[in-house]
Amino acid sequence: MGKRRRLKKTPLTDGQFVFAKMRGFRAWPGRLVNRLGTEYNVYFYGTWDHARVSQKHIFDFAKHSKRYGKVNDRNSKVCRSFRAAMLEMQLAIAEPELDIGYFNMVAHLTTGAGLPQDESYSELEMNTDSDSEEVPPKGKRIAPMYHIVGDSDSDVENNAPN
Repeated sequence: MGKRRRLKKTPLTDGQFVFAKMRGFRAWPGRLVNRLGTEYNVYFYGTWDHARVSQKHIFDFAKHSKRYGKVNDRNSKVCRSFRAAMLEMQLAIAEPELDIGYFNMVAHLTTGAGLPQDESYSELEMNTDSDSEEVPPKGKRIAPMYHIVGDSDSDVENNAPN
């Protein structure tokens, strides 16, 4: 009987491209956001979601792409979304500075990480572009309002005679 060799895990770094395995799902392409003890926040491509994943369920993309990057059933819905996720990840690997979904997730997780659940917006965000000095009641979430410019509905009607 032979002895089992234990594979040495390569150290993981923030921003590294990986496959992350969660219970009930196949290993999915993602990117590490930050470390939380023995777990990592992982941004998943294709779903644009994130989750905490244990270090033992995270695999380096370059080393394990042949094993976890295979598509078995060509017609299933999971297969189509997995192929789309792999394509999105390959585009992110080619141009990592244009990976907007990942950078939005990093900003979301780093700014809201230290705040309680009911106060996810900072005071700076709540008070920008506000005309009144009224402070919202504690426990209420106020999202910043955005004005969309350049849409097909104009605010000014053209009343010029024809």
